[in-house]
Amino acid sequence: MEGMPRCFVRPSVRCGPARTTPPGRLPTTADPCSPNPCQNRALCRSRGNGYSCFCVPGFQGAHCQIDVNECVSQPCLNGATCVDGVGRFTCLCPPSFTGSTCQLQIDKCQSQPCLNGGSCHDTIHSFACTCPPGFHGDRCENNTDECQSGPCQNGALCVEGPNEYSCVCSGQHCERIVPPCQSEPCFNNALCQDNASNYTCKCWPGFSGRQCEQDIGECDSGPCQHGGRCVELSWQALYGSEALLPTHYSPRHAQGYLCSCPPGTTGSLCQELVDQCESSPCQNGGSCENRVGGYACHCLTRRQDGLLYGGANCHVALVGCDGHECQNGAGCRPFLQVTAGDNVHSYSCSCPPGFAGLLCQTPTAFSFQRSGYLLLRTPRRDGGASCNVTLSFRTALPQAVLFQRRSVAGRLLLSLELRRGQPRLTLRKEPSARLQEGEGGEAEEEEGEEDQTLEVRRFVADGEWHSVEVLLEKRMLGLALLGEEEEEEDAEGSCQSREQQDCRVTADIRSTLAALLSPLEDIVIGVMLGEHPSRGPADTDPPPAFIGCMRDVLVDGHLVVPKEWLSDSAVNVSPGCSHRDHCADAPCLNGGQCINLWQSHQCRCPRPYEGADCAEVYLPARFGSEDSLSYAVFSVTEDLGQDLAISLFLRTRRPTGLLLAIANGSEGGGSEGGGSEGGGSEGGGSEGGGSEGGGSEGGGSEGGGSEGGPYLRMWLEGGKVKVQVNGSERLESGSVLSDGEVHFVSVEVEGGGAGVTLFVGDQKQGYVPQAGPLDTRAGDRVYVGGVREDGSASALGGFFKGCLQDLRINDRRLQFFRLESSVRSYPLEVMANVSAGCTGDDPCSGKPCLNGGLCFSAWDQFNCTCPPHAAGRRCEEVSWCEMTPCPAGSECRTLPQGYECYSNVTLLNDSSVLSYRGNGRISRDITSLTLSLRTRRHHAALLHAERGSAFITLSLQDGLLCMELQSYVGGEEEEGEEEEEKEELSTVSLRSRRVVSDGKWHSVQLFMTAPWSRRSSWTLVLDEDAEEASTSAAPGGGSLNFLRRGVDIFLGGLGPGVGWGLVGCLGPVELGGVALPYFSSSQVKQPRQQEEQFVCTSAAPPRPGCAGGSVCEPNPCLNGGLCQDLFHLHRCVCPDGWAGRRCNLFADTCASGPCVHGNCSVSGAGYDCTCDFGYTGGDCEAEVDVCEGHLCAHGATCLQGPDRYACLCAENYTGPLCKRPPKLPVSICGDDTRNYTCFNGGNCTDRELSCDCPPGFAGHRCEQEVDECKSNPCLNGGYCRNLINKFACVCDMSFAGDVCQTDLTSDGLTSALLLPVSLLSVLLLLVFIFTTVGLVVALNRRATHGAYSPSRQEKEGSRVEMWNITQPPPMERLI
Repeated sequence: MEGMPRCFVRPSVRCGPARTTPPGRLPTTADPCSPNPCQNRALCRSRGNGYSCFCVPGFQGAHCQIDVNECVSQPCLNGATCVDGVGRFTCLCPPSFTGSTCQLQIDKCQSQPCLNGGSCHDTIHSFACTCPPGFHGDRCENNTDECQSGPCQNGALCVEGPNEYSCVCSGQHCERIVPPCQSEPCFNNALCQDNASNYTCKCWPGFSGRQCEQDIGECDSGPCQHGGRCVELSWQALYGSEALLPTHYSPRHAQGYLCSCPPGTTGSLCQELVDQCESSPCQNGGSCENRVGGYACHCLTRRQDGLLYGGANCHVALVGCDGHECQNGAGCRPFLQVTAGDNVHSYSCSCPPGFAGLLCQTPTAFSFQRSGYLLLRTPRRDGGASCNVTLSFRTALPQAVLFQRRSVAGRLLLSLELRRGQPRLTLRKEPSARLQEGEGGEAEEEEGEEDQTLEVRRFVADGEWHSVEVLLEKRMLGLALLGEEEEEEDAEGSCQSREQQDCRVTADIRSTLAALLSPLEDIVIGVMLGEHPSRGPADTDPPPAFIGCMRDVLVDGHLVVPKEWLSDSAVNVSPGCSHRDHCADAPCLNGGQCINLWQSHQCRCPRPYEGADCAEVYLPARFGSEDSLSYAVFSVTEDLGQDLAISLFLRTRRPTGLLLAIANGSEGGGSEGGGSEGGGSEGGGSEGGGSEGGGSEGGGSEGGGSEGGPYLRMWLEGGKVKVQVNGSERLESGSVLSDGEVHFVSVEVEGGGAGVTLFVGDQKQGYVPQAGPLDTRAGDRVYVGGVREDGSASALGGFFKGCLQDLRINDRRLQFFRLESSVRSYPLEVMANVSAGCTGDDPCSGKPCLNGGLCFSAWDQFNCTCPPHAAGRRCEEVSWCEMTPCPAGSECRTLPQGYECYSNVTLLNDSSVLSYRGNGRISRDITSLTLSLRTRRHHAALLHAERGSAFITLSLQDGLLCMELQSYVGGEEEEGEEEEEKEELSTVSLRSRRVVSDGKWHSVQLFMTAPWSRRSSWTLVLDEDAEEASTSAAPGGGSLNFLRRGVDIFLGGLGPGVGWGLVGCLGPVELGGVALPYFSSSQVKQPRQQEEQFVCTSAAPPRPGCAGGSVCEPNPCLNGGLCQDLFHLHRCVCPDGWAGRRCNLFADTCASGPCVHGNCSVSGAGYDCTCDFGYTGGDCEAEVDVCEGHLCAHGATCLQGPDRYACLCAENYTGPLCKRPPKLPVSICGDDTRNYTCFNGGNCTDRELSCDCPPGFAGHRCEQEVDECKSNPCLNGGYCRNLINKFACVCDMSFAGDVCQTDLTSDGLTSALLLPVSLLSVLLLLVFIFTTVGLVVALNRRATHGAYSPSRQEKEGSRVEMWNITQPPPMERLI
């Protein structure tokens, strides 16, 4: 295959004998080789004074004396031994393997050796048979004699059958009925069950059949994977010899199978492969492939560290190429040959195209410099007609013969030719075969009708190498164009992949030609054989002889080597390819593509270049230079039909303009008149009347497709190219092209009215169907850039300004300026104001840059370099405020054309009134007035102006803001009072809703609600509060336009010395957005550039800032009070204990009674509250929560009291804090709807939610134990222990008695009394213990006995709070 390296053993090609004859006859000559010096049945051919040996397969060398070792590649598998033979090898397979390379494992059961239905089981070296019941032997060949054991009793006759026997009873014992199971009819130890005169066998798992005689074959489905051997547990014959099976056979456990896994596999089904690659055995980057029983290493084919590696683990560095003898740039590939266990390093040569041989020393290329041929005599092949020819060629001829081959019978001719630069294979009848068919009485067919042709539609006559393959075999004809060497791999459109459909064509041979097939004989390369009948109008002339180079010619597998053919078999054929590369000198300029022809070159020029070497360029045509009106007109000289392709280069910065229009000649052909406008040599006004370029016909706004207008139009609109054909839908480019860059634009109109496609560069912009078919005829006019009449040009898109270059319609040029080279073009009729080249205008001549900016010209545009603080395309944007032009303390604000300094101003009396006048250039409507103020004056004038009957006064009246406006409705009259009196006057009054004379800043906005109308209501918005806005009543008034010029505007009063002067501060004041400035031109650092201004005309300058009169000096506040200046007002901040406007009053802080639940006491400037019991907080307003932080345990509920709390214990707990378990039982009281619990032995009562409590307990639920120790009954420091309904005193050692009242250390008490006293104490202790036990028992028996009654609780209701419980008297205690 072309482009791929190949390894060659010296091929055998037999060429014709030395004889010069015409190509139609084959020369013959005697063989000079006698005796034959070539060995091993090689073929000898003479060459000049020597000879050449052509070896049979399996031998090589000069005399074919070297036997090729075919075992070098280790072809034998599975450990087989390779035996080298002559041209072949033989594998000696180990046991269990077979095949040509021992690749197949022998299945010893394949021949079905087991007889009589026995099951065969393949083992490692043999097989084993499992016999069915009734048979035995190694192959189950023996039938078991069931009667041999004498199974019939009582003299009965035994009759043997296949796998059974029967007893024939006779005599007096035959009348006895024998149970059917007595004869044990069931096999495989199955259980037999009698059933009257019959029986049933219960088979063990793994067996089936009526008598359980059939072994179920679990191995039949081949469950073992990866070649594992399946062994059934029912195969009794293998027990003892098969290691997988148990020691003893048991029919009960004969179901199932086991898998004997081959090496490298594991698992119950051998389904898991042991990862032989886990240890990474492959070295030097080799990849490991896991296989059953082993692994294989695939070594890298690219060099690593300059070496290749081989061997089983890629561990051996291959050094066979060291000192190799590969020639002609062949690649050397080392390999490792294992011989007798030794590694032998060797190599092979990968020949480049054009060379062959073991060392690539033999060139295969030859060339035809002029008409010639090469005759190759090939041996006749048995088995019918077949041909396989592969060759590479290089030519620039689009018509040529590559080879022809004739059948032996001379009836068919196979020919490979080039037609229009494309490969074509033809199988045709010879003329003699046609004559024979005519003489035989058959109807003579039309000439060439039965020729069969295959063609690959690829252009190959480009001077580059191409490879083709021709195949004729089994009534199939094939032609393939193989991958080109020079093409990149997998390049789009290449034939590198043999699967390319357009690179390979095949077809079945027609039956009429197939009947004439016979073996093919010698082949002729380069010319035609014999006669060549013409084959139709497309191929009238026979193709010429081949001129070019060929190499690597393979004919039926035999390589054609130039040095081995006979001298008289080649005419005008020379070895090698002596063709010179005419493109080596790079003759094509300007990026042209050079095509190397055989004897010259051809340049394919990129647009806009032309000429033999692409040296000429189409000059750009400049339209609209210095904004002139430019256009050109061309005439179409041939009918173009319905297919049209228009393309051009475009450069412009103007977003609109006509590019091209095509109109019928009868409508616009003579419109341009004579050639006076452009001096065009083709001008003449012969086409008609001076209607000026079809301008009159383009009257429609669309200009395309209407009657009298162009039927095709290309124009720019919004910077995008648009196309319209025959009034169809418009096409538009996706991007803007008016960016000053060069763009290639093309339009394709498909025939038959199919559609129009627009391209920019190679990007498709869109497609629209045509409204009707296009028909461009000779005489039609092409208008470029515009038409003569300006009005018509406007209708078609306007005049184009920019450059057009290399304009083409189909393959015809529209040349504005002619080339020296001859090209096909349409004549230019008129050209006006179109200049050569693409130079732009000088836009800086008009000095477009402002404010000192420097202008730099670019193509058809300019760029301004602006000074600091200026910006914009023309430096029109000046950052005035960055130059700090305003005085300190003021704020600079940038205006569209200048700046203004804003600040506050202080007005103290009538003498500080400010006056202003317009500068005479105010043109805007004054429909608003905005200001801010700060004052405490209740009556003052803020702004006043009047002119004739019109006036405006903005004042303070009773602290409210008031506006009085009387103005002219409809605008300002400036000519005089007489005309002013003619205008209608309107009056507007407005008043604010709240006082503004509070010494605080307030913003004021006054504006016309509908400033666009002649009369409108006015709106007053104070402090940006739209909800409190005031609006004048209908019908409203006019604007303040009478203030624009010639009017004195007073600020801060009605005028100097008039009165109503403002004492306070004013912020910025604006009339219609134009400020009344507080700083004169001399006070600012930069001139104000804005056109509309009000000028201050006051003699005295304003006082900037906002400062009121001194109200805190001297200090009016007494008793250390702090004076605060509130702008013409002061406020005293008094120290503690003092109050009043001047801090002259003593303050009683308790006078207001601030303490809610407590007593108040004055404390300095404040007070202190002494809270009543149960209250807290700064003003004793909060009630104390006694349960906060309570200690009730075990989920008890805290019950709140005035000064303490009690715990309501949960069930099973008692005590003050519910920490002890109850000592007495509980009772559950209530009904189905409500229930409650009486604790500590309490009894249920008829009273709702109440209990009768035993002595010692209290509460609604008897949950509270009475604390008898609360009164501290123990004397003399005794410790009191609270018990149920009583207490006990634990006395000090010096005291005794119930309450520790007896002093044991007194004189009246003798030592003789100590013993009785001690005994009495012990006795009392015992009595106490027994009393306690008795009390518990008594309480369980009677819960309501005793003198205690809860009558006092009943008087206060059923729910008595814990803190109201009183202790019962001692006489009521239960003893």
